[in-house]
Amino acid sequence: MKRVLVTGATGFIGRHTLGPLVQRGFEVHAVAGPGEAPVFDKATWHEADLLDEAQTQALVKRIAPSHLMHLAWYTDPADYRTSKKNRLWVDAGLGLARAFVGAGGRRALFAGSCFEYGPVHGPCHETKTPCRPDTIYGQAKHELFCRLAADLRPKDMSLAWARLFFVYGPGERHEKLIPTVINNLLQGRPTPLTQGSELADFVFVEDAALALVEILDGAATGPINVASGKPLTIRQIAEEIARQTGAVNCLKFGEYPLPAAQKILADTTRLAKEEGWKPATGLEEGIAKAIEFWLSVIGKSHAEKFMGAESHSRIAWELNEKLQ
Repeated sequence: MKRVLVTGATGFIGRHTLGPLVQRGFEVHAVAGPGEAPVFDKATWHEADLLDEAQTQALVKRIAPSHLMHLAWYTDPADYRTSKKNRLWVDAGLGLARAFVGAGGRRALFAGSCFEYGPVHGPCHETKTPCRPDTIYGQAKHELFCRLAADLRPKDMSLAWARLFFVYGPGERHEKLIPTVINNLLQGRPTPLTQGSELADFVFVEDAALALVEILDGAATGPINVASGKPLTIRQIAEEIARQTGAVNCLKFGEYPLPAAQKILADTTRLAKEEGWKPATGLEEGIAKAIEFWLSVIGKSHAEKFMGAESHSRIAWELNEKLQ
């Protein structure tokens, strides 16, 4: 029996992995943090503070999982790139991995980030592109990967490290780029942007979750980019949102300077060849699902009241922060 422990299971990406894991024949044990409610009824839920080493060890010993999917991390958009809490999660990840190995665990997938690469202008390849992270968040993620690779010998645990690029879709934090544009346009608010020429690799959340499940249930080890492999410009994304909401006049391109990093792209050759994975959701469908989600949050009647209207209010934000 394949028994998997999923951390970050109530999160934006984690909740989308649970159903596919069950379909793959896993007995799913999901971790909810203090005060978090279960989000999937076919998983066995456990409440634990993963920053508490004693709780982590007791949890892993009790479940004795054969597989581990570690997605939990500090992700508050306000400060996660610079927060000292990233250091706590490095230690927590190491402790979790050691407890997993000690309980007989065989195969683990940890969530990394494209920000491990740093400000690279062009395609990021897992082994050819050097990692030079320029944020505390990126540095912490990369440190955890390096320490896991050094501390845990191959015979101890089969480790895959998923470097996630820009994941979007229903349930994404409202402060991020796509939800910000959607909510502004649904309510008729002018939306200041750069010229929109930046390229980035956006992947729909359900596709990303399926990729993680494929990797966990496979044999590939080391870093693997998880992305669509089909980069889009910010202008393409914003204009698709405007087309679907009918609020084209609300887009205000050129009001912010371009960020330093204008091409954040993923080489997805390894994911495609070794796991046979490719994205199933195109931009039009992904944006439609994201809009439907936010309509359910703010209320369709409220959005319809403002669709196409011009408001003088603005939310001032910098594109580089929204991307990250």
